[in-house]
Amino acid sequence: MTMPKKPLRDNRAPRELRTVHTAGDRAAALLQRISRQAQVVLQPSAGAREEAAAPGWLSRVQAALPEELRPQLTQVIEKPDGLVLFVRSAAWASRLKLVLPDLDQVAGHRRLTVRLDPGAKGHPPRT
Repeated sequence: MTMPKKPLRDNRAPRELRTVHTAGDRAAALLQRISRQAQVVLQPSAGAREEAAAPGWLSRVQAALPEELRPQLTQVIEKPDGLVLFVRSAAWASRLKLVLPDLDQVAGHRRLTVRLDPGAKGHPPRT
């Protein structure tokens, strides 16, 4: 006895418009809408961050971290319910989770979440 095949989906949109990668000009608007719905607040770019009088979340959190963890923190995103800290690898994420209680004062008693940065690869550049 064979299993019946699944019925075809009734997707009326042209095939090239079904994914974000091929949405063309509409991709930016789609990403903005998703960001608004998820209530994501993006960090300003490096140039804009340097121009700001008050230091951003990334520099504030990095200043409170131990020396070996500072370069591993790549990004901090502010959300309505707390801060999301992005690190380079799972090993560094574990070590960062151990010092989260020390960051409570810097974060203003917000909930801190640690995530892996999908864009960070390898080791940080040496200075």
